[in-house]
Amino acid sequence: ASGPGGVLRLAFAALTENLDIWSLPIEPSQGKVVGELKRLTQDAAADFHPALSRDGGRMVFISARSGSQEVWIKDLRTGEDFVLTATRTPKYAPRFSPDGSKVAFAEAEQWNTYLVPSAGGAPEIVCQGCGQPTGWSSDGKRILANAPAGRLWLLELASRRKTDLFPQSRQWLCCGRFSPDDAWIIFWDGTLGRSYIARFQDESPLEESGWIAMGGNGGWSPDGQLVFYGSSQDGYLCIWAQRLDPATKRPIAQPFAVFHSHNARISLANQNDWTLAIGPDKMLFNMGELTGNIWMAEWKQQ
Repeated sequence: ASGPGGVLRLAFAALTENLDIWSLPIEPSQGKVVGELKRLTQDAAADFHPALSRDGGRMVFISARSGSQEVWIKDLRTGEDFVLTATRTPKYAPRFSPDGSKVAFAEAEQWNTYLVPSAGGAPEIVCQGCGQPTGWSSDGKRILANAPAGRLWLLELASRRKTDLFPQSRQWLCCGRFSPDDAWIIFWDGTLGRSYIARFQDESPLEESGWIAMGGNGGWSPDGQLVFYGSSQDGYLCIWAQRLDPATKRPIAQPFAVFHSHNARISLANQNDWTLAIGPDKMLFNMGELTGNIWMAEWKQQ
């Protein structure tokens, strides 16, 4: 706007977004919250893609606090954390092996899948172009991974053989996770914007006719009787749960809300990519904190 004496004024908003990881105590077989929400990371850098060890005692995640997106591990009992990688290429989707001895992750240059000892060591490529590892089988012999092109791979670690589980599908698929008994897979259909459950049949293609429609992108409870997922069905992105038939894994009863995220400043919705990790006594997820101010600049025309 023009002011008196040739002064020009410009008003603008400056927004800042920061991602941190939060922990919510739950009784996972019931989908019941049993404690207070707790913030696990509080630095100025982005912290995201959390995953839990099977016993719930450690968290592996991605953090940019060292200047690049690296894999970090945090002991949730002592609060101590350390960086696991230092190659300065962006990393994504770290996941503990079932016995906690290894971590799988993806790097974003060639979208190769890596394994690294969780105590520290040199990362090893186990699949070229497989992308983000999203699920381990309970025996630690197989990994589910997805590439940016929307293909969902099954990787046999011993032979390094990869199999497209949905070779006939034209959908954009990702985020596969084994059920606790390895009999089922839940995965996300990015084309239709919903998740599905399909019976796992080793390396056989999973035919679309057998997919069971679910809600948003999420994961299993440790007993396999519930699926937790994100949904905007109440107008906000919140965490919901759906109870399943034990034999068929088809939804029974109505989904119910587990955690409401209706805050404008700190919210599940204040981010582009969120991950839900379910453990024996807690769930982890990242939320974005959005802050902003309005500024005024003035200068005089010459």
